[in-house]
Amino acid sequence: MQLHSVLRIVCLTIFISCFSKPAISQLCLGSQWVKSYTGAETQSIVRSIVSSSGNILSAGNIQYVNSNIVHNDGWVSLYTVSGNPIFSKRIAVPGFDILQINDLVAASDSNYLITGTIQTYWGVRDPAPPFQNWGVLISIDNYGNVLWIKKMDQGFDVTTESTFLQNILKTNDGDFILNAVVWKKPPFSSKGLLIRIDKSGNLKWITTYSSPVFEFRYTFVNQIIQSVDGKSIITAGIIDERFKNKDSIVKVNHYILSVDYQTGQKKWDQSLNIRTQFSNVFTNYQTIRHISELPNGDFSFLGFGDSSFLSIPPITTRSINIICTPNGGIKKMIGYSSPTNGSSIVDAIDLVTPGHQAILMNDDSKSILTEIDENGNIQWQKGFSDINTNQQPTSLLANAGSFYLPMNGFGNQKYNHIYKTDQSLNIDCKAVASDLQSSDASMFLKQDNAEMNVLNENSTTNIFSPSKTVQNNYPIISKDLCSNPCCKEVLDTLNTITKTVCEKDNYQLPNGVPVTVTGSYFITNKTSLGCDSISYYNITILKDPEALKISGDTCLEGKDSLVLSTIDGYDSYTWNSVIKTIDNKLTINKAGTYTVSVGNQCGNKSASINVLAICDAPIYIPNAFTPNKDRLNEVFRVPPTDNFQLNSFNIYNRWGELIFNTTNIKEGWDGNFKGIQQASGIYTYIIKLTSLKTGKSSQKIGSVQLIR
Repeated sequence: MQLHSVLRIVCLTIFISCFSKPAISQLCLGSQWVKSYTGAETQSIVRSIVSSSGNILSAGNIQYVNSNIVHNDGWVSLYTVSGNPIFSKRIAVPGFDILQINDLVAASDSNYLITGTIQTYWGVRDPAPPFQNWGVLISIDNYGNVLWIKKMDQGFDVTTESTFLQNILKTNDGDFILNAVVWKKPPFSSKGLLIRIDKSGNLKWITTYSSPVFEFRYTFVNQIIQSVDGKSIITAGIIDERFKNKDSIVKVNHYILSVDYQTGQKKWDQSLNIRTQFSNVFTNYQTIRHISELPNGDFSFLGFGDSSFLSIPPITTRSINIICTPNGGIKKMIGYSSPTNGSSIVDAIDLVTPGHQAILMNDDSKSILTEIDENGNIQWQKGFSDINTNQQPTSLLANAGSFYLPMNGFGNQKYNHIYKTDQSLNIDCKAVASDLQSSDASMFLKQDNAEMNVLNENSTTNIFSPSKTVQNNYPIISKDLCSNPCCKEVLDTLNTITKTVCEKDNYQLPNGVPVTVTGSYFITNKTSLGCDSISYYNITILKDPEALKISGDTCLEGKDSLVLSTIDGYDSYTWNSVIKTIDNKLTINKAGTYTVSVGNQCGNKSASINVLAICDAPIYIPNAFTPNKDRLNEVFRVPPTDNFQLNSFNIYNRWGELIFNTTNIKEGWDGNFKGIQQASGIYTYIIKLTSLKTGKSSQKIGSVQLIR
């Protein structure tokens, strides 16, 4: 038994240190408990991580039915180390019925990135109508407020029908790797993507992998890691072979791909056949759930190995540890099973002891927490009973020497749970026997040719387009099912402070944290016993009217209508002192000057735009001028304009001699050449211009009469 390797995880998470808090606080952190969380709708946790402040941040989904239409909102919630909910918020995308959250990662100490998919609900029909699905990338701050959302739509590829963003990894240099699936019709085709972006969402490279045999029909959870030396990205997930344009699955494989981190070029891949029987039921448990690089450079892939034909999850009856060489060769396979019908791996984390992993498994009516070494040998195991039948664990977290196990109820449940072990890894009220066994599984999975075509493209294109969200609080009620707390946290929700401030005021919370977006915030202090005391703030940021502006003059030529747009973020807009709207856009169908006005307690401002009937209004050139020093019509010039750039202005006498030229539209000909007055008569000019609106070049040739 190597319990010491687990106890050493106290330094795993950022800002959590063995000696950073008083001893009495550590006793509270080490307490064991089980809590339930109940909301108004069906709720489920998808991914949980330890936040930068040491709390538990979860992302998931809220499902409900409205007017016989299924809706799915995103859900983010934060819990203290003692399990008390600090905030719980739902996120929806206007125009879409479903926002499905898939993954969550810390982007920095102050914000997080969430991947997901948005779609319009099409009901249970086969085949589904051609409603589009778009992958989305969402940024939230430490307080759960949405900073921005971007969607991966047809701006990425005009031939794409749907995109699905799955997992996300932050790399050691601050970039991000995304795993995605895209669909195209007709005929139906699908492919997987590995995408490298910088922190602003700009694309660095994209690697696609597709097969004439296998499809990426369902968006199962995949996994992504970066090798210890930083040179490789390794991903793994499910591919399946099916009857063309049908859901009946003929064959299922694990697919593993390694690419070069700098270029995205393929290094190696591996495909392992899991089963060949027909089925149309799969769950997220039936894929690779964790990838780890071992001390000798090998890779461990924890996933599932076999499954019954049809069953309520957990379907998997034997989990598996696939150990590959650094070049992808299969070295050995270890199976894990128990006497019950089920042993699916849910999540795993790397421990401080090199090569050791803690694994969370769903085993029929209980959860199993176990540790394996670099050879896949079981070091210890603990069983925790489910609160309800078929309860499903979702994530495994390590925080200050304890483990956290977020749980979902199976089916349409309005609750979920979190289990927390003490630093001896116990939860006394849920302890049950566990009989997990390991065995040689070297003959269990068979290598198979997936006929995968891997292509790479280097690009700096931004593959995302902006979108919008609507965010509201989603109250949840927590209940202690069993616990042994050493002090009580204080969440002062009854005395929430509400403030409305101007954007230009650069408002800060009392602890010095700047507030830049409207939302709810909190401050954490410590009680005398070391527990959290949390105060809440609702801050509304009013947009500074001085920021109001409209783009330069435009034109209607050839269009039935034109959409004018100004800066978003104000409560209302007044166009031409008549039209009042909450929209920052106005559709027009005739030329003229349009003015928009905004106002709030921070001030008032108006901005105008001149819409021309035609894009390149003609320039009227005089046909005569009189340089006789009467101060009238003394100079022949191109009339000044903001619509054109003057490339050249040349004047010739009747013998074809160039007597004047300039590129400055403010300059003109005074009737002299080399200081000598030119005779009255007809002179030829050639003017070359470029339209500042259309970029088109034009040339005007004519004549002017000099009169003295």
